[in-house]
Amino acid sequence: MENIAETAIVWVIPVLLAITLHEAAHAFVARFLGDSTAYMQGRMTLNPFRHIDPLGTVVIPAMLFLVGSPFIFGYAKPVPVNFGQLRHPRRDSALVALAGPGSNLLMALLWSLFKVGLLLAHGQNGFLLQMADAGVMINLVLFAFNLFPLPPLDGGRIMTSLLPVNMAYKFAQIERYGFFIVLGLVYLGLTNYWMRPVMYLGRWIVNLFLYPLLYFLSLCFIMYPDRVVSGMRPTGALHLGHYHGAIKNWVRIQSEIESLFFVADWHALTTHYDEVETIEKNAWEMVIDWLAAGIDPEKATIFIQSRVLEHAELTLLMSMSTPLSWLERVPTYKDQIQKLAHKDLTTYGFLGYPLMMAADVLVYRANKVPVGEDQLPHMEIMRELARRFNYMYGREKGFDKKAQASAKKLGNKQARIFMELRTDYQEKGNTESLEKAKAMLDQAGSLTTSDRELLYGYLLGSRKQILAEPQALLTEASRLPGLDGAKMSKSYGNTIALRDDKETIARKIRTMQTDPARVKRTDPGDPEKCPVWLFHVVYSDDETKEWVQQGCRSAGIGCIQCKQPIIDAVIRELEPMQERAQQYVAKPALVREIVEYGCEKARKLAGETMRDVREAMGLGYSGK
Repeated sequence: MENIAETAIVWVIPVLLAITLHEAAHAFVARFLGDSTAYMQGRMTLNPFRHIDPLGTVVIPAMLFLVGSPFIFGYAKPVPVNFGQLRHPRRDSALVALAGPGSNLLMALLWSLFKVGLLLAHGQNGFLLQMADAGVMINLVLFAFNLFPLPPLDGGRIMTSLLPVNMAYKFAQIERYGFFIVLGLVYLGLTNYWMRPVMYLGRWIVNLFLYPLLYFLSLCFIMYPDRVVSGMRPTGALHLGHYHGAIKNWVRIQSEIESLFFVADWHALTTHYDEVETIEKNAWEMVIDWLAAGIDPEKATIFIQSRVLEHAELTLLMSMSTPLSWLERVPTYKDQIQKLAHKDLTTYGFLGYPLMMAADVLVYRANKVPVGEDQLPHMEIMRELARRFNYMYGREKGFDKKAQASAKKLGNKQARIFMELRTDYQEKGNTESLEKAKAMLDQAGSLTTSDRELLYGYLLGSRKQILAEPQALLTEASRLPGLDGAKMSKSYGNTIALRDDKETIARKIRTMQTDPARVKRTDPGDPEKCPVWLFHVVYSDDETKEWVQQGCRSAGIGCIQCKQPIIDAVIRELEPMQERAQQYVAKPALVREIVEYGCEKARKLAGETMRDVREAMGLGYSGK
């Protein structure tokens, strides 16, 4: 019940703001152009209750939401406009109509800026971030929907004003049936052919204004928003281990932190270089599974690694200075060679995969990577590689002199304190001084982003920070065992795939290994020694767990009985995912559209990093 109430608030507030500003904009522009009807009736107001239609704004959308309708439809009280009183009726009626969708575009921009502000403040309030996302989405939907060229929608009025008089009169007659026509088109899903491209247009217009504003802010304030990057190899069907170990956390993180999730197809080649015929198919199936599991392309960026060539470029450039011994000491290197002894992994690609893994993160200057404890060694080598790169290539000419000049912008007293803290940290290793100095830089409003980068490097005793050092975002990882009791892995053939049918799931779980001490039905067992118990830890409630503990230890229940609640729980969990997956399977063009959009965004972010990397390594070729 609490989740329903929270979800309702997340959406209700942006909806009220969107319709209020939409209708008020109609009224304001109408009065400006000569018609004061709405103003005289008190409709030129930001009071939402003056614009709410109890049936259309509240009852109908609420009923559709509660019954789980695939579409939500509603409407507000239309603002009264006497088009005959406008100074130029045909032209001005189009401007009045355009004011509503235009206000929604403005609101989408403001909600985007609100989200940016939360991220810059390192806001972890998932509720507010969800509301910001909802605000952007709602206003883009209203922008596109109201521009549909059919009376009584705003797009219909704009169309009427553009048509010749005789045609305009006939077209306007549709308005008496317009509501029912629109309702039918929405129900049949035909409006999507209009909505999606117009929403993309709206998002493009928002970004056109958003990016220059962000650039201006970056000159005034330090902008280190949290950013998460993670990926998976498309080496086979995704399974429960992927879902509980990573994807479930991704779904949570995407509402809290800017997130990029990629299909690591180049990484697939490190161990499956001789099985390339399945990579593309697995890649698209993986994206479908992500979407079905809850990864939202409106919140997260989904892309394919090989479609962003900057990954390869940074890997190559970093390989020029990466010691071979660093790669050989990665724990999983020898571990994988032993576990995959049937494959020849004595390849350049497999040896270098930790370097490529580091480049995948560093190219986006991501400061957080969701990992389990077993992946912490990979995080350490990422930081070491970033540190080494910054030290070797951050040798900016006159760096010390520039840093000292930047320090003076703090003011004489603050600059002196900063220098004392720097000396105390570098000479005595006092971490408290380090934290105080960092806090001083974070709070200083007189510094530009460039100044802060210089002073951070100067403080740490390094050079200019070209690549950010990522930190581990330790996530709750439910380590589900495979069917054989070992780690669930595609390589070991012991998985339960996310799209396995009910019969397959039941058969696989029934054949799972159990406590080896239970040879006979009458033998008592120990759940702690049984792989099935770890499934109960994830899926079962306290009552079921107690039943398993007592029944197993006393031989009161058999292994098949013990497994049945797990079978039921897994099927229940996967069923809605599988239904959503089929929806995306039926729309391959939509999946490719989502990925293409993600690739484009990823290229822009990676391109910014690589520009600085090339310049630092003497490859900028600026012509100077």
